[in-house]
Amino acid sequence: MKYKLIAFDVDGTLWDYHDNCIQPSSLGAIHEMKEKGMYIALATARTYAELNTPCQKEVQADYFITASGQSILDSETRSIYTERFTFEQTQRVLDLCVKYDAGLILKFNNVKCIYRRMETMRGVFSNIGISACPTVECEMMDYHLKKMPIGFTFQADHNVREKMIKELSVWPTDYRVEPYDNGVTADIFLPNVSKLSALQNLCIRLGIKAEEVMTFGDSANDIVMTKWAGFGVAMGNGRDVLKAVADYVCEPGYEDGIAKTIRKFA
Repeated sequence: MKYKLIAFDVDGTLWDYHDNCIQPSSLGAIHEMKEKGMYIALATARTYAELNTPCQKEVQADYFITASGQSILDSETRSIYTERFTFEQTQRVLDLCVKYDAGLILKFNNVKCIYRRMETMRGVFSNIGISACPTVECEMMDYHLKKMPIGFTFQADHNVREKMIKELSVWPTDYRVEPYDNGVTADIFLPNVSKLSALQNLCIRLGIKAEEVMTFGDSANDIVMTKWAGFGVAMGNGRDVLKAVADYVCEPGYEDGIAKTIRKFA
């Protein structure tokens, strides 16, 4: 077996927005690889709590790389590795969102915690369906006193969002911002972690080399893991900047691109 682990981005990759599902052909090919002893990992900017039931259960993933690399969970959602924000870093984000009246979600793997603009922020991660994990609406903004978050999602008008990103750039060792294509939403993560750093961490633990890894992605935040992997695949519906560095560009999921690629190369 040439490859020992396949890592999938979720939004726009494994989760096909064309038909709003994980394609049955993708699931079939993934399960075939698992039967051969290959590890399957999801690598996403979402937390486990922000994934839907098909991603959590039907894929039968062995590992979940969540919050753009801030956390690694096993198939039973036990934590293997976690990087959390400090109290000071968290308070700075809260103060900024209050200053600009922005919506705010604190990211945890077991719960989605909404601090500001409750009604608006409820729908931020519902575009792939509802997670089985609970949502906590915390108007007192004190949930983080129990446990520090592994990321943040904020939302504001485009011009306000850009001002907030500029202010956060003053602390380059504390924050890395991933803006959404919608122009109003963005995630905040630590700058020293990424999907790649977590994937490398996982592979070291499993004794797997880079050349034994296949990855699938569609966006700019998939570039580094695509370049690192032995076989990095860009989705046909993905960004040109990712396609430019990929080893292979496959058809979109709704054209069975994932299944065809796995069966051809894995």
